Amino acid sequence: MFPNIDRASLLEPLRDAHIFHTLFALDPDAVYLTNACNIGKPWCGHCEKRAYVFA
Repeated sequence: MFPNIDRASLLEPLRDAHIFHTLFALDPDAVYLTNACNIGKPWCGHCEKRAYVFA
C-alpha cells in the first residue's frame, strides 16, 4: 500500500498464545476487551481473522 514506509511491531515475533497469557497475567479483564477483527468491532463473525483466532 505504501512502498516507502516500513512498519515495526514489538509483538510481531510473539505467538498469540504468549501475548494473551501475558496480558491475562497483567489484567485478566483486558483479555476480553481485545479484538483483531479486520471488518467490524468487536467481531464481525465472518472475516478470516476470526477463523484464525478461533481455530
